[in-house]
Amino acid sequence: MAGLSVSVLEALRAQYVHERHNSHKYTARACWANYYGLLNIEEFFKKQASDESGHADKIYAYITDRGERISHALPGVDEVFGESALDVFRSAFELEVATTEKLKAIYSLAQSEGDFLTAGWLLTGLLAEQVEEEDTFQTILDHLRMRLNETEATEFARDAAMMAAEPGAALHDLDHWIKDTYLG
Repeated sequence: MAGLSVSVLEALRAQYVHERHNSHKYTARACWANYYGLLNIEEFFKKQASDESGHADKIYAYITDRGERISHALPGVDEVFGESALDVFRSAFELEVATTEKLKAIYSLAQSEGDFLTAGWLLTGLLAEQVEEEDTFQTILDHLRMRLNETEATEFARDAAMMAAEPGAALHDLDHWIKDTYLG
């Protein structure tokens, strides 16, 4: 099997780094949930981190299966994602939208270079999974917004003393809903 073009290889390497970053970012969100005692949300984000790591592993395997090498460098993984539940889940949704856009760009690049094997692999694998990823976070955001309006959620979360003492019924409801819906 022929190797990858330089441009497709570099795009896949960049996507590998992006997926590793995503895994780290979801782990940071799990830590946030743990701090507030939202253990089901913590488990949800730990699962998301594992899923993102799995995406990176798929890219790694694909690159190496095509006879190429990949670097494990992971520059700059710091991120500020906010304190309120809406900030946390909104930024997670935006992370998934950005991931979809990056994957679509690699897909287009592979197609334009006639690398239909890579394009097909992306379309049936990672891009297909992105539909579910974006839908998951949109559903969570919709559910949270039904319980709190955005202003109340932001103001509530900014009061750290109140949040540490009692995260509030809406967040506990969200925590249990995530368990029932996504951790089953």
